[in-house]
Amino acid sequence: MTQARALVLAGGLALAAPALPADGPVAPDRPTFSPGTVAVERGRIQLEAGASWGRDGAARVLALGEALVRAGIYESIELRLGAASWVDVDAPGGDASGITDPIAGVKLELVDYSYRWRPESALVVETTVPVGSTEVGDEGWQPGAGLVLGWEAGPRTALGAFVGATRARAGGERFTRGFAAVSVSRAVTDDAGLFAELRAVDGGPGAGAAWHLLAGASRGVGDDLALDAWVEQRLDGRGPRYRLGVGLTRRWSRPQSGSGRSTSSRSSVISRQAHSGPSRPAPERLTPP
Repeated sequence: MTQARALVLAGGLALAAPALPADGPVAPDRPTFSPGTVAVERGRIQLEAGASWGRDGAARVLALGEALVRAGIYESIELRLGAASWVDVDAPGGDASGITDPIAGVKLELVDYSYRWRPESALVVETTVPVGSTEVGDEGWQPGAGLVLGWEAGPRTALGAFVGATRARAGGERFTRGFAAVSVSRAVTDDAGLFAELRAVDGGPGAGAAWHLLAGASRGVGDDLALDAWVEQRLDGRGPRYRLGVGLTRRWSRPQSGSGRSTSSRSSVISRQAHSGPSRPAPERLTPP
């Protein structure tokens, strides 16, 4: 079975699986680089996946999978497993394809509601697992951590920020790579929203920061399914780089009794106003190229 057929089959099963009643709308950690401030509720499992196509200079890049599995294991704590994506690169100097490195990590909610200018907050800690293909995988383990902040800017608007660093490796040398992102989401209707994000990632020793602007739209289908579409453009003038992508988020299971919290009772910063919550498309994870 090809990777593309496997992705279609997995998406079909996700859409067909019955959903139990939800406490509130699903809060995706995609498709932007910044995650949301909310952890998956205890007893729930959430799958986020998609596909993207773009150009990086003269190269064409296709990614299928971009999967992130999030499982609530305790109140305000989730486990995160980023499944490897299949990437195909068509470049004048030679083609490459293979499986990216998966990731493993956790998210911990720190403050679960905002008041005036006090933000909601969460901590995300992740690392790549170096088992992917040599052509598209990273060099060794690349751990990273980031602080997520979220504010209500009105009854239908939310602001977010994501700052942190990774311990990257390139050419056999280790270095620290910082990143920062700001985002805004806006509800258009009760089940549809728009979002945008500006991010900067340190390019490593001797290189400046890479700047990217992403914008897109999302739509909720019931409480347990959300769809998204987006476009991203590089802004630092280092050659043409843009990407187009689509994805879905699917949630299963009922929160365990006594979990003590409900997404529906929380602020628009958590729900991201109609499922427009940010995350990042794989295989970038915490260290996009």
